[in-house]
Amino acid sequence: MNRTSVWLTLLGLATAIPSVTLAVDGVVLINQANALAGNVTPGDSPGFPVTISVSGRYQLSSNLTVADADTDAIDITASNVTIDLNGFSIIGPVVCSGGVQKNGPTGAPPSCIPTGGGTGVFSPNPGNAVLNGEIHGMGAFGIELGVLSRVEKVHVSGNRLDGINVREGSEVSSCVASSNGGNGIVTGTEGSIRNNSANYNASAGILAFCVSLIEGNMAGVNFGAGNIVTAGSGCVLVNNATQ
Repeated sequence: MNRTSVWLTLLGLATAIPSVTLAVDGVVLINQANALAGNVTPGDSPGFPVTISVSGRYQLSSNLTVADADTDAIDITASNVTIDLNGFSIIGPVVCSGGVQKNGPTGAPPSCIPTGGGTGVFSPNPGNAVLNGEIHGMGAFGIELGVLSRVEKVHVSGNRLDGINVREGSEVSSCVASSNGGNGIVTGTEGSIRNNSANYNASAGILAFCVSLIEGNMAGVNFGAGNIVTAGSGCVLVNNATQ
């Protein structure tokens, strides 16, 4: 085979392989364009949800806007996946009135429309993480993750149900949950809820199933079950503040 034929063969192979956008450190980038194109990981269909089927690190490089309240933004079907929102937002179509608005608190619990089943980042699998950004306006939860998960430095607001809902052994830290139509933050047993702010949610600000550690949180003006609510016995509460 001559050199020209070799290069044509290699070019054909290259164009047949689906493209994946990588950051310089090997992190897979997700943006609106490749979410709509699909194939972010094998089996990911065009459009939302973006399906993450391979363990590793993923990072947003733009906002993700989901038009349908019944549709998730990102579904994780693997374990040991980290989604770094990288300062960007996942934005759904839901609008919540009440809670706190631009001109200040309204004195009424959030009421959110339209209803739907869409979640910002969803996974039933263990050991996944969501970091560093915002999720608002989703038809159901902002974030819903399985056991041994981690949510850190995420602002969840104006979602129809809970802002953050994670299962047993999970950690939620340095997050803000405000004006959600359910609870602000919910963790399963043996969880760690540290240094968060949960305000103006329709139900509890923080709901923790014991035993769990609840430390250094600020929760105020939540309209339902209370600011910090524990279910069961044996939770440890340290240096929390409520209004």
